[in-house]
Amino acid sequence: MTAKLQAGPRAKGLPRLEDAIEYGAARQWALDLRDDLADVRRGIVGLDQVDRGAVLFGPPGTGKALLAQMLGEACGIPTVVASMGEFFATTSGYLDSVIKAQRKVFEEARSKAPSFLFLDEINALPNIDKLGDRGRDWWLPVILDFYTLLDGAMSDRDGVIVIGATNRLEDINPALLRPGRLERAIYVGPPDAAGLERIMRHHLAGDLTGEDLGPLALIGSNVGATGAIVMEQVRAARRRARRAGRSMLLEDLMVQIVSEDDRSVEDLRRTALHEAGHVVAGLVQDVGAVKTVSILSTGASGGNVSFDERSLAYSTREHLDAMIVTLLAGRAAEQLVLDVPSQGAGGAADSDLGRATQLMTSIFTATGLGGSLLFRAPFDRAHELLVVDPELRRQVEKGLADLYDRAVDLLRRHKGVLLAVADALIEKRFLTGEQVKKVVERFPLDPPTLS
Repeated sequence: MTAKLQAGPRAKGLPRLEDAIEYGAARQWALDLRDDLADVRRGIVGLDQVDRGAVLFGPPGTGKALLAQMLGEACGIPTVVASMGEFFATTSGYLDSVIKAQRKVFEEARSKAPSFLFLDEINALPNIDKLGDRGRDWWLPVILDFYTLLDGAMSDRDGVIVIGATNRLEDINPALLRPGRLERAIYVGPPDAAGLERIMRHHLAGDLTGEDLGPLALIGSNVGATGAIVMEQVRAARRRARRAGRSMLLEDLMVQIVSEDDRSVEDLRRTALHEAGHVVAGLVQDVGAVKTVSILSTGASGGNVSFDERSLAYSTREHLDAMIVTLLAGRAAEQLVLDVPSQGAGGAADSDLGRATQLMTSIFTATGLGGSLLFRAPFDRAHELLVVDPELRRQVEKGLADLYDRAVDLLRRHKGVLLAVADALIEKRFLTGEQVKKVVERFPLDPPTLS
């Protein structure tokens, strides 16, 4: 029997889906689903016109389970929450008990229909196409039974909408995402500054009502803070205030977001020059508007710059070169002003040198913009060829050296604005795009070379 969709009571304590701007496109999908279910209640459309399910994917702590619960609240129907790991942790682990556990969860969702069934860690179900001989006899019945349950929930149209979640979409069997099953994958990533500020307000409740949280939200967004991280930061800030025997202050929250900084004056100046180098090179070459620049110690790094960058999909060789120059300009600024650069530009694959090397390698191997139309490797694996191809290493090294010289020359011509941005960073430690603009507008810049 097909369940009749009726609006149920709204739960308490959850954020409103309508306000959850931190979820971006995932929020819009959820709102559309809410409206579709409302149309079903009004008899405008049937359940066959509504999404049968989806997989929410993204980094840990981004609130995938919370989004599913907010969706249930917004629709006024219950959400049954489970995880694939529970099928093992709450049973003996034998084949029959695991199968019974997953059947029980689906049956619970049917008994509460209309409902959402949220299955976390759905990637724990192995990809049936990649099963080896070892364990195949055990896993195959579990996987096929899950598919049968999923197909039953979908095809019976009994009012159960299944939402899976994973941190590793690449581990999901494509069979789960085909039409009629979970159908689509929806990214849930770290929130932007506006989203983080909303999350802070939610967890702060009535605390810090008169304080401007914007700068702290910008800092958090720079380092990829998630809703889970913000929740812990607010909890720790409350603890700090409680132990001091007073109400919470903005400083209590700030010290949770910004690590204690024990760098010397010399190291802070080097860091400021490094980040200012990125800023000036990016602005002169029109890589993108500066969103924020910081030399605050956040635990992840001693400083960073965020640009509103254009998509790489339509980049010309000139634009890729400009991006590399901007990456190298941090080291170049240290060399220009302090005579000796530090190792701060390197040390990791996502460092300035790591990213510049990957970009330069991809020019010769993946983009068709390095003098050859031969495609040799995907963008994210192009650098692997450096290990086995001496001639490619020579091309990449020469290309990087030439663009590094360009970065030094660019900053030499704009040394005044470089020092001004560095001084502003030393004074304030964190600058918004508007603050950078006010510093830079006092100096003439070369006209952008990019279209």
